[in-house]
Amino acid sequence: VEVTDVQRKDNIITIYAQFHEPAPDALTNPLITSPYYILKVEKTESIKGEFTFVLVADGIEVARQEHVIP
Repeated sequence: VEVTDVQRKDNIITIYAQFHEPAPDALTNPLITSPYYILKVEKTESIKGEFTFVLVADGIEVARQEHVIP
């Protein structure tokens, strides 16, 4: 997982990412994994209230969640 950009427009925060998979002929461990990325954003006075977080991976919206930040 690679986060390529984070953009805010009003109360919508969009995280752009790319998912990288091994080549079909690559030697890999046969375990099933779930890669993740922790993104830390500094909380300021302008980051309060109701926000929609959108994850766009490889150009496709894959998740959208609303959160209230106190």
